[in-house]
Amino acid sequence: MQQWPLSGTELETGMLQFGASNIFYEVYKDELIAAKNVTLYIYASATELITRGNSETVNRVRLVQSDGKEFLISAKVFILATGGFENARLLLMSD
Repeated sequence: MQQWPLSGTELETGMLQFGASNIFYEVYKDELIAAKNVTLYIYASATELITRGNSETVNRVRLVQSDGKEFLISAKVFILATGGFENARLLLMSD
């Protein structure tokens, strides 16, 4: 990747790559379903991150399905990978 000719250290050159939006629930669906360490939820939206008492560690996430049914999921690790606006929305909607 070519670096921009900027002086100083205030800016850093980076690269973003975008792919198909259906990659997880169509292209790799069978592999994700077969994985023993992955649970796949499709057609559900995360609406709240629930933290432990110190508010530094997320231990549950509230999901809502398109039919309005809500449920909680727990995990050792959660990855926010919904994009800039959706990550911010989810963080702002949570305590």
